[in-house]
This record gives sequence, C-alpha cells and structure tokens, in this order.
Amino acid sequence: MIRVKLLLRCLLIPLGVGFLGSVLAGGGSMRELYALLPKPPFSPPGILFPIVWTVLYLMMGVSDYLCRCESGDSPLRRQVYWIQLVLSGIWPFIFFRLTWFGWALVELAVLLAAVVLLAFLSRRASAPAAALLLPYILWVLYAGYLCWGVFTLS
Repeated sequence: MIRVKLLLRCLLIPLGVGFLGSVLAGGGSMRELYALLPKPPFSPPGILFPIVWTVLYLMMGVSDYLCRCESGDSPLRRQVYWIQLVLSGIWPFIFFRLTWFGWALVELAVLLAAVVLLAFLSRRASAPAAALLLPYILWVLYAGYLCWGVFTLS
C-alpha cells in the first residue's frame, strides 16, 4: 500500500533542496556563467542540467521512500541520505556563486563517496532503492569530469 503523505514528503524534500541550491547559486545567472565557462569536450547544453537534476532528485526521493517503507532501513542510511542531500544542495553555490572550481571538485568527490555509501546502505533495505541511485552516481561522476575540465581550463 502506498503511503501518500510519506511519498510526497520524500519527493518534495529533495526537490526543495535542489530549488534552494539553485536559488543560492544565483538562479538564472548560473546559465549565463555556464555559457561563458571554458568547458571540456562532451559538455552538455546548459538546458539539460535542470532537467537531469529534477529527475535525479525525484529518483532520490523514491529511493528514500522505498527504504523508509522497509523494516531493514537504518538510522545510518537516513543520516547519509541527509548528508548527501546537503552536499548536493551546496555544490551549485560553491561552483557558480563562489566560482571555487577546485573546491567544487573536492566537494563532488565527497558527494560521490556519500552517494556510493548511500546506495550500499539502501541495498540492505531495498534493492530497487539502491538501483534508483545508480544514475545519480553516474551523473556525479560526469559532473566531476565537467568540473575537472572547467577547473583545468580556467
């Protein structure tokens, strides 16, 4: 049975963090800065980022929901979930508002470690929940490539 209130909360929290991160990073000015940055090969158009992040935040929320509905969920998984959510939310601020590309790369490495740990911990509660985090892991790796490119080309 679907627990509607819990599902909505699990979906709205990561979307809210993403929105807040975007606002703190400068909102529309992020697109302008991205257009001006020197970028490595295989860099996507700026319009792709809000679409991908929205999908990833929704997948993150569904993953969290699936874990919370299982008896195998743990307090440690929930703590790691919040840590990675905060890291994900502050990255745009570091990269776009502060333009600290090197620190943004370091922060992405920590975020990647947190998401991998989250997937591992989620697997204990729900295999589908862990699987929903795989695109997030791949995107953070790709974001690391892009961040490295901007850092080295700047």
